[in-house]
Amino acid sequence: MKKLIFSFIFVTLNFIIIFAQNKDYKIVEKDGKIYYNKNLPVYFWITTSPNDNSDDVLLTSHSTKAYANPMYFDTQGYNTIQTNYASNSPNGKSGHQEYKIYADSYPPILNVYFKGTRKYISGAFYYNKKLKIVMQAKDYISGVEKIEYSINGSEYMEYSEPLTFEKEGKYKLECFAIDYVGNKSNISTYNFNIKY
Repeated sequence: MKKLIFSFIFVTLNFIIIFAQNKDYKIVEKDGKIYYNKNLPVYFWITTSPNDNSDDVLLTSHSTKAYANPMYFDTQGYNTIQTNYASNSPNGKSGHQEYKIYADSYPPILNVYFKGTRKYISGAFYYNKKLKIVMQAKDYISGVEKIEYSINGSEYMEYSEPLTFEKEGKYKLECFAIDYVGNKSNISTYNFNIKY
């Protein structure tokens, strides 16, 4: 499947992405920028049409074979694909062309805050019924797509608002954040008690 069509004079340069070890890795376009998971291999095709059913040819490199098919972005964040000169028509004005891609293999940073009164009772810490658990995540390249959590081994759910608890007992919270190109933070685990 072809992705990310870049237009030159008569030709169009297309990214083809192949999901390697992790099928969750991906490529997205948001906020006018292209974000690419840095762990993915990159291939380039050249074609005369932006249509998916057009004929195309895989670009090969005879001078730098060791770094092509596939190649990998070596820099986190801002990368470029450039031409010395390209034209907007067969006889048009030519100029330097640059296409920006933001490569990202860093997972988000997840912070979890327990907001409530904690007391030490008979050798253990307990929160009261007013406990709220707030989760916040940051990702400095592609951005945070979502936070997911599980309570006492339940199916993971998407976090949208502070967690509250209506029953006394022992709890185990597991959570992680994921960014827009599929990088996941490590699972954070918290064991805590609630007593009214």
